[in-house]
Amino acid sequence: MVLPAALLVLVLGHDAVAAGGLRPLVRFEDRVELVVDPGRTNLLSDSAIAELKRWPGLVTLELHPPLTPAQARQLRKLGRAAVRLGANDPSLRLLGPALVLRVPPPALGSPGPGPCPGTTLSPGAGAAASELRVVGPVGECLPRALAERLDLKAEGPSEPPPAPPEEAPAPARRPRPRRQIRP
Repeated sequence: MVLPAALLVLVLGHDAVAAGGLRPLVRFEDRVELVVDPGRTNLLSDSAIAELKRWPGLVTLELHPPLTPAQARQLRKLGRAAVRLGANDPSLRLLGPALVLRVPPPALGSPGPGPCPGTTLSPGAGAAASELRVVGPVGECLPRALAERLDLKAEGPSEPPPAPPEEAPAPARRPRPRRQIRP
């Protein structure tokens, strides 16, 4: 299985995913590879797992070996995922072969400031996509910054919603005669 080439690798922390941070990013799913870093514990909350199951594309987990049986049991709830590791670790067998597609970490340049507060941007080296790492919650800034970077029309509270089309008033209806009930 070959992953489609993404224009940008978006790395989110566990807290951002658990807080519903994926909802405003769904429209970018065909241009962004989603990587979730659960932290050193390799554990995801039930709300984070539910959010990741709703993500339409393949989710990549940035795991930190070794993996314990309890962590593997909890991560198998996702059903499908790719795993990003620097080295092959025997504890990945705990996840099962159907769940894991091992993806090596990309070669990146030195990170610089990102487009929003709490983000860092690492330019891709060679054919690798740039990596945008988000530390903290996904705010209103991130969807706008992604739309600009990916040349999409920005959606958000800064734009007024389109006005509904004017409709002609419905013709006046005559009231129906009431039926009389006989005793």
